[in-house]
Amino acid sequence: MSQIDNTYQFVVWQRLVVQAQELALKMPGIGLNPDILPTLPIEQLTGVLAFLKRSYAEKQAS
Repeated sequence: MSQIDNTYQFVVWQRLVVQAQELALKMPGIGLNPDILPTLPIEQLTGVLAFLKRSYAEKQAS
């Protein structure tokens, strides 16, 4: 059972990392190194991803 949970958690983490890296690459002016994102704890990664999504949406709106 825990193997399934660990696999699911890994897939979720991997998707978050990929999304954050893609957005960081689209907005180099922010100064966020995409290579650092996989080393962040999950709580920080989700916060950075939320920041990047909001910044990207604001950039698209203007």
